[in-house]
Amino acid sequence: MEPKNPPRQDGELRQEAILAAALDAFQRHGYRRCSMEDIARLAGMSRAALYLYYRNKDDIFVSLVRRAYDDSAAALEAVLREERLPEEALRAGFKAKTAGVVEALAESPHGPELLERGRVIGQAVMEEGEARIVAIFSDWLAREAAAGRITLAPFGGAPEAVARTILAALNGVKTGHKDLASLRAALDRLAVMVGRALAA
Repeated sequence: MEPKNPPRQDGELRQEAILAAALDAFQRHGYRRCSMEDIARLAGMSRAALYLYYRNKDDIFVSLVRRAYDDSAAALEAVLREERLPEEALRAGFKAKTAGVVEALAESPHGPELLERGRVIGQAVMEEGEARIVAIFSDWLAREAAAGRITLAPFGGAPEAVARTILAALNGVKTGHKDLASLRAALDRLAVMVGRALAA
């Protein structure tokens, strides 16, 4: 019998398993065709047990969006702490930002549907996550400008404004790719273009 109040450690492990299973299920079936039964089966639990952790499919999806932003923010912050040439830092940063869920969606025929669903039901989470990413890029730009490795003067001098432009370009590049290889190539091109433009 499944415990109604599982220990925190066990609960976290189950949630990890559920989110991994949900990503797999959404990749395979898309959002509309994916069911709680599909997710429960891939997570190795009953549907009743799944409802102990998540209210419904929307709840799982929003949690998946939140986890994606948590992971990408942590990875982005870590790589941008390292001292690199601007284009190399951005290449590593873009890779960190898009690893995991974004790359998984790039390989799924249901990627556009899932991204649109995220905008519909996860808008608040996405806005919060985007603000965190802007702050991380902004801090990096300010540090690099202070160290004399980049210049922001041609772009108005405000790190946050430049960070928002970089993120907008990154989000634009993420769409419209048939496979992961073309996405990665586009991200590399963007990193080179932005990095060389910023170079002091």
